This record gives sequence, C-alpha cells and structure tokens, in this order.
Amino acid sequence: MNWRRSRGCPPRLQGRHMPMSTGSASLLRETYTTCFGNGLLLWREGALVAHSLPGRPAPPPMAAAVSPQSGEDTDIVEVSTGKGLAEMLREYFTGRPVSFPVGLPLAWPRLSPFAAAVFAALAAIPYGETRSYSRLAAAAGYPGAQRAVGTLLSCNPFPIILPCHRVIRADGSPGGYSSGREWKLRLLGMEGFPGNRIESG
Repeated sequence: MNWRRSRGCPPRLQGRHMPMSTGSASLLRETYTTCFGNGLLLWREGALVAHSLPGRPAPPPMAAAVSPQSGEDTDIVEVSTGKGLAEMLREYFTGRPVSFPVGLPLAWPRLSPFAAAVFAALAAIPYGETRSYSRLAAAAGYPGAQRAVGTLLSCNPFPIILPCHRVIRADGSPGGYSSGREWKLRLLGMEGFPGNRIESG
C-alpha cells in the first residue's frame, strides 16, 4: 500500500524531491555524501523504496529491492542529481534543522491500518522534539500499544525521513534503534538531545 493512500497519511507532494524515472522496471540508486560517510537512496517509479544511513549497510528493504525476482528483469541505474532529498539529507547531517516533505511518495509493499496510523503520527514529530512510545501510540489512535509501536519502528525502512530516532522511553532514556544505540544518540545529539522536549505518557 502506498503511503499517500494509507489512512491518516498526507497527500503526495510534487516530484521536485526525487530524480526522474527511466522506466517502470528501473531502480534508481542515488548516493548522498556526509561527514559520516555515504548513504544511499533507492527510487522506483517516482517513489522512495528505502534509504540507508551514512556509512551503514543497506537495510533489508533496500537489499530485497535490488535482488533479482523471479520473472522480472530489473535494471539498477546510478543517478547523481545532488538535489532534492539527497541535498536535504546532506544538510541534515551538517546539523542544520531540516523538515522533510511529509507527502514524499514512499513505496510501501503493504501497510496495515495500525502501521499507517503510527507512521503518520511519527512523521508529525518535529525536529528537535521527542515522544515516548506510549505517547506515539496514543497519537496514532492506539493507546496502550507502545510495545507494538516499538516493534514496528524497528522495521522502519525510511530512517530520518520517518524519524523513529525521536521516539524514546517514557523515563527519558533513548531506547532501542535498528541502526544501534550509538546512531540514535548521535541523531538526537544533532537535534539538541537531551534538551529536547519529551512528552510524557
């Protein structure tokens, strides 16, 4: 299910944040460079399939997307626009506040109503602020589902853009992160943690 069609999700923005598609079977792989290393963006038909943090291995959704599938001939095309989302990510990793487009088309294979609601609430957490897992669950319309929220966020294929690093424990401790505690603390530190506002719950 596409992000923009999921319940509670914002509408699609224009295509100025992404490279142009070269064909329905093509995957566009774009590299962005930061002081922490290079990260990857993977696009298909104008939607972001997945992206990696700088210097980190490709996440499972990205690795799966570039694996040959039965009966499908997929081309991987390297692109280098230096603009749009890649530029925004470079700016973000210099420590500058960046608000990513909440309507950016994201290529979800399928989302349950619960996942769609949680990711929509996650996208609404502003730069420099945090939420507890229980507060995020309540904001998504599922109070008491904080454990399920934590499990869902561990599979987030769009870190930074959907800022799961901004979700911490109710006691103010960072909690887990799919790319490791060190990366979560680094990202929170870039945004002003531990001085950010934590909403209790």
